[in-house]
Amino acid sequence: MNTDARRERFAPGRERRLTYVVRRMPLHAETERLKIEALRARHAPLLFPVIADPRLYTYVPERPPKTVAALVQRYAELNRGAPVGSSETWLNWVVRLRSEPVWIGTLQATVFPTRIAYIGYVVSAMYWSRGFATEGCNWLVRHLFDQVGASEIRASVDTRNEASWRLLDRLGFVRKGEHPLELHGRPAVDYHYSLSRRRAP
Repeated sequence: MNTDARRERFAPGRERRLTYVVRRMPLHAETERLKIEALRARHAPLLFPVIADPRLYTYVPERPPKTVAALVQRYAELNRGAPVGSSETWLNWVVRLRSEPVWIGTLQATVFPTRIAYIGYVVSAMYWSRGFATEGCNWLVRHLFDQVGASEIRASVDTRNEASWRLLDRLGFVRKGEHPLELHGRPAVDYHYSLSRRRAP
């Protein structure tokens, strides 16, 4: 599932408050089977075997990193946050198993001063169809509503990516429409989903 990074209009003066709230967020969390912590450049070597898997990029515009160094650079950029003046706040986490020191993916959110957040996730192909993506995204949704103060969470997913749009269905997201685009040089269509705080399970 890819995060939609579209720009949104916002009321002046709200960006500072949002940044303050986000910076007070805890850096670590746990669910029943997962440990979640803030993404850092040092995680790149640990996650490279996962993130470099071409299977993860079938339905998203990004390409796999070619080297660990490239992933280190990417994570360092994410850790620095959104460009000054963009009005966005970037939140990124890494996910590992609680039962053993195995890193299996990432969670991400882009939050605007309008309190609308866009989310995305990556889970190792070795751990597909075991509920880890649902468990991690459920934590992410609750975190954005309860801790960050998001009023609405949105996501975009390729119509062919059934596993991801069914995950959104399970979390209570509502399909709002479709958007044609080009993906890897070929026509594609994204579903757009939304979940408001009042509709959250």
